[in-house]
Amino acid sequence: MTPSGRRGPQMALCSVQGGFTLVELLIAVGLVLVMIAVILPTLTQTFQVNRTAVSAQAVTGYAKSVIEQTSALWLTRDSTPGATDPYPWLSAGTLPVLQAAPTGVTCQPPSSLALGAASPLGRRRLTVTCSTAANGTLTFIMDIGRP
Repeated sequence: MTPSGRRGPQMALCSVQGGFTLVELLIAVGLVLVMIAVILPTLTQTFQVNRTAVSAQAVTGYAKSVIEQTSALWLTRDSTPGATDPYPWLSAGTLPVLQAAPTGVTCQPPSSLALGAASPLGRRRLTVTCSTAANGTLTFIMDIGRP
């Protein structure tokens, strides 16, 4: 009682507990670990596929460059008066000066094979073979003919 004779307000004793129990935390951590165990192999495989694709793209770009340079040289017409063969670079199988292969790519020198026995030579087959650690050996073949 208070000196005036009235009762004071009563303090309600309540205990508010917040947070998680140890069991709930262990279950949450276990679920996160299971999710990581499921996702991690897929993520690793995705990175490997990406590395392989980048390597294949480098090889393909280089082979395409070699084929385009060679085709441009072979199909350049010789405008020298009295020339018996209008496309001497095609007939001879002359290869242009090629750029170096990209890093991590090993390429054999391109090869040229005459197709047909017509004179002057009508077609040549250009073969570019490159290898990488990720893709193994890739071979690109293109037949180039006189116009």
